[in-house]
Amino acid sequence: MSEDPSAAAGAPTPTVPPAPDATTPESKQPDAADLDSIDLDPADLDQAEREALSGVHLVVCGHGTRSRLGQRTMAALVDSIRALSPVPVRAASVDVQEPSAEAVIAGLSPDRPGVVQPLLLSTGYHTRVDLQQAARRHPGLRRGHGMVVARALGPDPILAGLQVRRLREAGWRPEGQPGAVVMGAAGSSVAAGRQAASQQCDLLAEALGRPVQLGYGAGRPRIADVVETASGTGPVACSSYLLTPGTFQDRLAAAGPQLLAGPLLEAEDEAGLRAVALLALRRAAGAAAGGEDQIEAA
Repeated sequence: MSEDPSAAAGAPTPTVPPAPDATTPESKQPDAADLDSIDLDPADLDQAEREALSGVHLVVCGHGTRSRLGQRTMAALVDSIRALSPVPVRAASVDVQEPSAEAVIAGLSPDRPGVVQPLLLSTGYHTRVDLQQAARRHPGLRRGHGMVVARALGPDPILAGLQVRRLREAGWRPEGQPGAVVMGAAGSSVAAGRQAASQQCDLLAEALGRPVQLGYGAGRPRIADVVETASGTGPVACSSYLLTPGTFQDRLAAAGPQLLAGPLLEAEDEAGLRAVALLALRRAAGAAAGGEDQIEAA
């Protein structure tokens, strides 16, 4: 599971928008070469980013999943982060798997400050509450060494590029594709998380050159309802806005799209893993430097 799956029971219930007119300027479709040229090979960390990380403990924290394939995929991402990081990287989970974020952070040495980098796609309860509480377990607090929580991975154009790649791998083509495209996200009980998913949906629409509708595996509008409504215009292609295989990817499949893209990461896709690993390290470096990549507690 890849995002904050805290059931968005308290979330508002927006109406599923009708499919936009495909003749509008926003729906101008790029050709196949345009989609294939999306950059998924970001540059290595620069000197300032490496220096920002050099004096901190770095903890990366995924959600956790019972899916063995999901666990293997997340482990591959952590391995990629470790290979690119200038400092040692400790891994944790906020739910389901061990070690927990609290246990990992409590076991750090008190000699330096720290950064927790969520391996989650959107701001949510886990980033704003659970990880903030875990950060307070850092033994260095007694010596004046704080621990900050960095921003989640999304929204980001790199992730939109991965979404395009997965759609293409699933057989989607911009030419002669009359149906709708929907994006399936996990959902969040936090308004900032829903806003982040909406922003990512806009990034995907921009990358594809056509409208994209958003639905959630937990929350409203439900992905199944969005797929059903969108199917009135033809076959539906669903872009997965999930990091790894697991329960929420299964929910996207159960919604019944004619074409379902895989999650953002695959354990064998070294280029995709590297792109997300660098994104995570840049978020962490920004937080370590005291920039906007820190998030506020709820």
